[in-house]
Parts: sequence; C-alpha cells; structure tokens
Amino acid sequence: KTKFSASEAAEAMNYMAMAGWKTNDMLSGIEGIMNLAAASGEDLASTSDIVTDALTAFGLSASDSGHFADILAAASSNANTNVSMMGETFKYAAPVLGSLGYSAEDSAIAIGLMANAGIKSSQAGTALRSAITNLAKPTDTVASAMEQYGISLTDSSGKMYSLRELMEQLRQKLGGLSEAEQAQAAASLFGKEAMSGMLAIINGSPADFEKLSNAIDTCSDTVDGYNGTTEKMAAVMQDNLAGQVTILKSQLEELAISFSDILMPTIRSIVSRIQELVDKLNQLDPRTKETIAKIALVAAALGPMLIVLGKTISSVGTVFSAVSKLPALFSTVQGGIGAITGALGVSLGPLLAIIAAVAALVAAFVHLWKTNDEFKSNIIAIWEQIKSTFTGLTQGITDRLNALGFDFESFTDVLKAAWDGLCNLLAPIFEGVFQNISNIFSEFTGILLGLLDVLIGLFTGDWEQCWDGIKGIFTSIWNFVVNTFRNIMNTLKGIADVVLGWFGTSWNEVWTSIKTFFVDTWNSIASFFAGIVTGIRDFFVNTWTSISNTFTTIFTAIYNFFST
Repeated sequence: KTKFSASEAAEAMNYMAMAGWKTNDMLSGIEGIMNLAAASGEDLASTSDIVTDALTAFGLSASDSGHFADILAAASSNANTNVSMMGETFKYAAPVLGSLGYSAEDSAIAIGLMANAGIKSSQAGTALRSAITNLAKPTDTVASAMEQYGISLTDSSGKMYSLRELMEQLRQKLGGLSEAEQAQAAASLFGKEAMSGMLAIINGSPADFEKLSNAIDTCSDTVDGYNGTTEKMAAVMQDNLAGQVTILKSQLEELAISFSDILMPTIRSIVSRIQELVDKLNQLDPRTKETIAKIALVAAALGPMLIVLGKTISSVGTVFSAVSKLPALFSTVQGGIGAITGALGVSLGPLLAIIAAVAALVAAFVHLWKTNDEFKSNIIAIWEQIKSTFTGLTQGITDRLNALGFDFESFTDVLKAAWDGLCNLLAPIFEGVFQNISNIFSEFTGILLGLLDVLIGLFTGDWEQCWDGIKGIFTSIWNFVVNTFRNIMNTLKGIADVVLGWFGTSWNEVWTSIKTFFVDTWNSIASFFAGIVTGIRDFFVNTWTSISNTFTTIFTAIYNFFST
C-alpha cells in the first residue's frame, strides 16, 4: 500500500515519540504523514519531524496530522514552494503564530504568497516572525505607523483578528499606495528585514490569493474518491512503474520482517540452550575444565599447523611444476608474438580505413545538419515518420489487445499490466525461496539444538536428554525433506494459480474440474457395467423363476389329479 519500508516508518515514529505522541497517536497519524512524504517526494523521517513540530507549535494534536498534511500538500502544489521549505518556514514562524492563535491554514496562505515572490524557507519564517512580533508589541514608531494606516490586530471589542483577516486588512490599506509610500509604510510597520516578505503578501495578485485560499480551505474534502489532497497526490505520484517497484521493495522488507518474527522464538531457544551449556561448563570442577582447555588448545593449534604444512607442500609442488613448464611457456610466448605481429601486418590497415570512413561520414552528417536547411528538414521529417510509425505500432498493439476484451487506454497501460503480471508471477517464487530459507534455518536450529542436547547429556550423564537430542537431529532432517517437497509443490501451485488467473480461473477450479471429469467418467463406466451385471442377474433369476413356477404348476396338477 505504501512505498515506505518498515525501517523508514520506524524512523518517522521516532520523531513522533520525541514529540510526545503515544502508540495510538502514532498509528492514527502515520498514514497522513506517509501520504505527504510520498506526494512531496520528501524523506519520511524529515516529513514526520516537520509535521510533529508544527502541530505542537499550533497547539494541534496527533489526530490533526492528516488535515495538517493536506494543508501542506495543497499549499506546496498551488504555490512556488515545497514541503521541506515550508517546514523550514514553520520552524521560525510557527511558535509566534501559534501563540497568537493564528491557524495553520492562514499561515500556509501567507507562506505560499511569500514563496510566489521568491521569499522562502528560513527567510520567509524570519520575515513573518519579525513582522507579527512588531505588530503584536509595537515600538512607538510602529504604533504611529499602525495608527496612520489604520492597522490593528484586534477589533473594537478587543478580539484578535485571524491572520487571514489581518492579511486582507494589510492588502486593503497598503495595496493601493504608490511604490515609495508602500516601501516606507512597510519599513515603518515591519522593519527592514521583514518588509520584503510582507510586501509579497500585500502585493500578491487577487487571483493567487483566492486560488491559494480555496485550495487550502478544501484540502481535506473528498476528491475523485480520495480522502483529501495528500492522498490524491500520493496516489498520482506512485501510479507509475518506479512507484510500483518501490512499493514492491517495501513489501519485500515487510515479508523479511515477518519471517524474522517467525524465527525469533527459535533463535531465542538456541541462545537459551547455549546458556545452559555454558552454565553446565561453569559448574564443572577445575580439573575437568583444565582437561577441556588443554584439548581445545591442542585442537586449535593443530588446525593452523596442518593448514601451513599443506600450503607449504602445495607451494613447493607448484614451483617445481612451473619450472618444468618454462620451456613450453617461452615457446608459446614466442609464437604468440609472431602471430600478433602477423595479424597487425595484415589487418591494421583495413581497420584504420574503416575508422576513417566512419569518422568522415559523421563529419559529413554534422556539416550537412549545420549548413543545409533542406537536409535538416528532411531528416526531421524522416524522424517524425519513425515516431509516427512507432506510435502506430504501440496503438495497434493496444487496440488489438482491447479487441480481446481488455480495456487499456495506452501502451503504457499495457506495459504496466505486463509488469504487474510478471511481478505476480514472481511473487510465489519469492515466497517459495524465503519459505525454503526459513525451512533451512528452522531445521538447522533443530539439528543444532539436538547436538547441544547430546553434548549436555554427555557432560551431565543425562542419557535421556542425549537420546532426545539424537531423535531431534533425525526428526529435523526428515522434516527438512518433507517441508522442502511441500514448499516446491506450493510454489508450483502458486505459479499455476497466477497463470490460470490470467484466463479467469485458478488451480483449485481446474483440479476440481479434472477430478469431476474422472469421477463422472468412472461413475458412468461403473453404472454401465453394473447395469449389464444387473440385467444378466435379472435374466437368470426370471428364467429360474419361470421354470420353477412351470414345474410347480405341473406337479400341483398331477397331485390334484391323483388326489381326486
């Protein structure tokens, strides 16, 4: 679902934790931050840092992170700035703006207007902070200028204007002044360092002000089925081959983590068994420990000594072998030099001629391109024809595939569908490989645990544990064989499911159809022969019954005749 890996999400949550967020806050807020990072192309951890710091400055909670992400996405996509620059601006200005009760939406409008005039990042933050501070706690000069131009932070009842109302007030009162008067008023009100940024707000066009305001006011509305600007921008940014590959990498890391979760109990069990073995060794008497140490030292010294001896023998043999081959080597080198010399004498001339001809053709083409307009026009026309032919080819492929029942809008959709199909085909293979790695590791740990049981049993005299270890070793080997065969069959079944899925079916459906066919065929055959057997049986039974009835009738008639 997301392009970011679990490790990147963990880094982002680290910044959330530093901001005091609880577990539920992190889980509810991470999606909006991920969408913002995906939409802006920024690093996930940096985006998390920007959002958490700004939320704190404006007095917002973790539940507002999705909406705040929409504000940043809307502002950055409708003004000449980006999320990273806006984060730098908020770092300087948000604490002052938040303390005065100004909203994040109005602050984003001010930042966007300054960015359109080239006042961005820390420069915008410093200018906005200084200007608002001057107006909130004015000196005599600032107070006089505010009174002169009718600028106030509060209404007649003492209620604070919103930042948007203050900007509208400044644009209305100072926007109609001449350039000289405007510069003088801005310098008096905001100071020389902040006047450039505030003049950008004052002189921003009504169209820019309205466009930015509308985009930010509706940033969290549902648009084209997406919940807010951030989610829509993230979907657009990831709707390409590079985005799908990035998401695949994230899914593979998630798969690896799931395998590690499965293997963790086994790893802990191995560590526990090793601890038991170490404890048993620690409980041995000093004489036994000394004997074991001596044996280990002899084994440790014997290995390197044998390696050195083998290397020495091998080196001596190699030297004698090399010396014996020197005459043949000299003869080969002499023959090779003669062959090279002969080859150069025969082929070097034609080779240089070919290179010179190619260089001349390139030089002629460049000269014609620069000096002959008709030649240049013809080449461009031919290139356009090539592009048109290629476009016709791709469109033809797309149209013919659509005639088969597909609904591709362009050849790019065809390539994307082909890539998705390849990825789906590789998915069961990847799963099978990882599952086989898991099986190998699992059964290896079983064998290792069995060996530890054998060793512990031998050291402690616990023969039952020793026997259990031997059984465990052979059980692990047998399980490895069985699980490997099962994994191969499951992988082949997964590949078959993907291939058959392209034709609208699955392995289970095909297998069920095959079984049904053979079962029905067998039932038909069985019914046929059963009918024949039943017919034969009924024939003989009926025949016997007729004969029996006939004789019974005859005997009954004779009996009755004699009886009367």
